[in-house]
Amino acid sequence: MNLERKKRRWTARSHKSIDAGLRFKGCNGVEVMMRGVTRDLGFGGMFLLSQKLDIPLFTEVTIFFPQTANTMSKMKSVRAVVSHLADDGVGLRFIHLDASTCTALQSLLLYQ
Repeated sequence: MNLERKKRRWTARSHKSIDAGLRFKGCNGVEVMMRGVTRDLGFGGMFLLSQKLDIPLFTEVTIFFPQTANTMSKMKSVRAVVSHLADDGVGLRFIHLDASTCTALQSLLLYQ
């Protein structure tokens, strides 16, 4: 990992592999949905391993992930912006976390 990128983060990230989804409006206004797996996850954001995306930096997206490590039936969503693009995925910085989203993230980080 790039040391400079790590220094800029305001929260720690944990190496967690969790199924997640991503939704955003494409250049032509069509909604794009894709799935991936997190490489790392924290209260400030995540890196989502996926196919290479044609998405500009700072694009607002919605991320979907399971509320608990044991179920995919209850999903949580959070808004984020694209902060980094790579050949193997996309770095995302969360915009706003409410209390229930923080609780879900805490559960995934501690018990997965």
